[in-house]
Amino acid sequence: MPIEIVWHIAEGLPFLYHEMVEFLFSLPATYKMNEGWTKWIMREAFPILPKDIGWRVDKIGYEPPQKSWMERAEIKSKIHNHRETLIHSHILSPSIAKLSVEAVASNDHRSKSWLIWQAAELLS
Repeated sequence: MPIEIVWHIAEGLPFLYHEMVEFLFSLPATYKMNEGWTKWIMREAFPILPKDIGWRVDKIGYEPPQKSWMERAEIKSKIHNHRETLIHSHILSPSIAKLSVEAVASNDHRSKSWLIWQAAELLS
């Protein structure tokens, strides 16, 4: 069942239609990220929004329960196995093998374990 139904969230993706996506991909990178701010063009395009809303830094999207998933032994094992596969395929450096598999929230970028999981799943 979709999460928006379970949690009674009205989800909409107003900017996700192919003409908008094609336009955004055609823009220079500085329109998308500038001076450390993401979504630069959108922030500049909506001056009517109060600054504390348009330029807020604490907004995050829907956070998946990544940390609890990664705490499961079978997921840790899969990440470890994926890491070994990526090392043997010369995609990752052997030095990565020394790092432990850490369970972290999706907005915590200290650990690369989840990125390894994603890369391996995409390549499999």
